[in-house]
Formats: sequence, C-alpha cells, structure tokens
Amino acid sequence: MKADFMIGKKFTSHRLLEYPNRKGETEFFGNGTYYFEKLFSDLSHAKSTIHLSFYRFKHDSSGKQLLDVLKQKAAEGVKVRLLLDLFGSLRFPQDAVKDLKENGIEFAYSHIPSFPLIFTTLNRRNHHKIVVIDGRLGFVGGFNVGDNYAEKDSQTGFWRDYMVRIKGSGAEDLQKQFLEDWAKAGMDIGKTDNLFPELREGSTAFRLAANSGGSLDTKLLDLIQSANKRIIIGSPYFIPTAKVARALIKARNRGVKIIVILPEKADHILVKERALTEFTSLIQEGITLFLYQKGFYHAKLMLVDQQAAYVGTSNFDIRSFRTNDEMVLFTEDPTMLREIEINFHEDLECSKKQELSDVKAGGILSKVKRGLAYVFTNFL
Repeated sequence: MKADFMIGKKFTSHRLLEYPNRKGETEFFGNGTYYFEKLFSDLSHAKSTIHLSFYRFKHDSSGKQLLDVLKQKAAEGVKVRLLLDLFGSLRFPQDAVKDLKENGIEFAYSHIPSFPLIFTTLNRRNHHKIVVIDGRLGFVGGFNVGDNYAEKDSQTGFWRDYMVRIKGSGAEDLQKQFLEDWAKAGMDIGKTDNLFPELREGSTAFRLAANSGGSLDTKLLDLIQSANKRIIIGSPYFIPTAKVARALIKARNRGVKIIVILPEKADHILVKERALTEFTSLIQEGITLFLYQKGFYHAKLMLVDQQAAYVGTSNFDIRSFRTNDEMVLFTEDPTMLREIEINFHEDLECSKKQELSDVKAGGILSKVKRGLAYVFTNFL
C-alpha cells in the first residue's frame, strides 16, 4: 500500500487550475429547499444538454425525482450525462444505472480503482458538485443529491450548505471542467460545437478554480496572509495543513479576529475528534470555535475582511487541499460577500462557542479516538 501511494503521488496529476476572471449573473443559495426548486426548474427548461457531476447521489425520494426529470429530458431529445464518484456513490444501485442507460442517459463513475495504483485511485475522490445546462448556466457548490440535502430527512433536520448558480459568463468553465472529468472517466466527449455557446457577461465578478490533488492550500495562504481584521471559516471538517495552521496563528498574533464554525454532530468517524485535537492549541492562540446546533453544517467558505471569499466543494482539510478533485469560486464581489456575511451571522446565532475545557480530551475512549484520528489524518 505504501509503495502504491508513493508511486501514485509521483505519477498521477497534481494541479490547481485557475480559470479566467469572469463576470456573470449569479444567484446564491444557502438552503436546500430553494436550491433544488431552482435546479428542477432550470432542468425542465433544458433544450440541448444536461451535464451533472456529483460526489454522492442517494437513490431516495429526492434522488429518484431527479432521475425521473433526467429521463424525461432524455426522452425529449436532450443529451444527458451523469458522472458520479465511485466511492461517494458506492450505494447507488446498479439496476438504476441500467435503467438510466436504457433511457438514453450516458453514465460513468470517476476514479474506478485500476492496476497498478489501486489504492491511489481508490483514495482520490471526485468531490465536484457541478451541473451545466445547455452550456449557458450552471451550479457549483456543496450540495449533493438526497433527502437530507433537500431537507426532507427528519433525522438530519436543516442542512446548511451553499450553492452558486452561474448564468452566462463562467458557465463555460464549469462545462470545461465537466468534460475533463468525463474524459478522465474513460468516456467519449464527442463533438463540442454546441457545448460552448456565446455567453453574455453579467454583474458579478468571480473566478473558478479546480484543484486536482494540487495545492489549493497555497491559494488559501494568500487569503489568510492578506487579512487585516477578520477571517471567517466554515467547514464540516477541519484538518488544515501545518502551513495553513501556522498562517492562522500568525494572523491572530497580528490582531486578526478568526472565527471557525464546524458542525456539532459529525457525519464521519473520527473527523470531529481530529478537529478538536487541532483546536486544543488553536483556542489557546485566540482562535474562536463555534459548533453549529441547528442541524448539520456542510458549508464550505472562507471570508476575509469583507473583501474576499471563497465558496465551493472544498472542505478545510488536507484531503480537499492535496488529494481530492475540488471546485471553488473566489470572489471579491460586494453583493456576494454580503450574502455570505448574512448567512454566516445566521449560522453564528445557531452555534455554541467552545471554550478550551470543551475541546480538551475527556476519558480514555476520547483520547484513544483522538490518537486514531491523528494517525489516520490523511485518510479522513
């Protein structure tokens, strides 16, 4: 396994692709109910192509509803392609895949384990959540497909996440990224003449970046080092690289206020223990931690001085920074920054501040879990 990872690190692609600066029409969603309503409405108006890429696609009522829409559009002559990450959508039933193909929908999995780098390909995830419709509009952000994301799961309750709808300029970058992922999955792109229509500019300035096991943390370091007053971080997981952790401490030492929101409840084993281990030292440095109480916090964002921000698919952890395929949107646009700020304050009101005594390890079991979390840092 060790040799697999060492060779894989050397021979697999590692890059951070920054797309050009764009000005498009954007709409910001922090609520699954409204996001899915808009998504379904846009899909119903598709004329030529629908391209979707998701990390996790649940075959529950919400997932089946989306599949029905896709099958209907395929029956109308729209070319539909669905790309899922193999690990993230491992439970997606094969009879559903067969049904999609029988209904004219092209389907593929990302990162199918392959010899000789079996563990490398298995460990790398396509974490993208991208939708592109007719090459003219698209969505990017943190929402997967399932009842919990659409707030139809009573056990989960409210699901905080962010999604950005891009119409016009910028949609071509989502299209390019989808097609690159599609080709990597071994699928034929075919003719692209009708996939890149002429697009109008809008009023919102932004820039998309795609991280493929590259160095997204270097971009975040630039943002952290530029901060003068305040840094806000939101993420379901918090396992920064050593460089990022040091940069946050240096920012705090020069007087920058730093607030981090994480979920109270973890959705994966050991991730909360690993984050709390990190905050045992960070809280002592003056960095403030809040745990979200309302439901599940899955948002991924960083806001610096109300001057710059990013939202997208990337968690604030080593896996997203250095292993996964991620897509983020950087912006300095005042309107979008205000929307992020408003949502942040709503989340802060639903969160509980953590003191040092709250995050210190308790009994033997807690210490064992934190020890295991530290050992398996790169796999969480």
